[in-house]
Amino acid sequence: MNQVRLARRREFVVLNEIGTNFSPQGPAIHYQLEAYLEGGLNDLGVILNIRDFDGLLARLLAEYEGRAINKSSLELAKELFVQLRSLLADQPFRLVQLRLFESPDFWVDVCE
Repeated sequence: MNQVRLARRREFVVLNEIGTNFSPQGPAIHYQLEAYLEGGLNDLGVILNIRDFDGLLARLLAEYEGRAINKSSLELAKELFVQLRSLLADQPFRLVQLRLFESPDFWVDVCE
């Protein structure tokens, strides 16, 4: 069976409690998250319904959107990876990578 990879990008904003010494954005960080899934195609020729994936990402990011965090981007990316992997645990595909952009020229990758 051929494995295919699907990626989806979402934006969310958190309040920065670490301080402006670590973030050029100041008190709010406008993150972009990319999640990469890998698996075989189902009977409909897709890994999963994109609306279902969007719903999972929305549920995951709702916990962070507009809230203050006291984590580095690396810590946040690792936390999001673990949480999303848990949400997908019973699926026939897997989360293989999560990329979290803090700015256009700085991002963190977490891979399995």
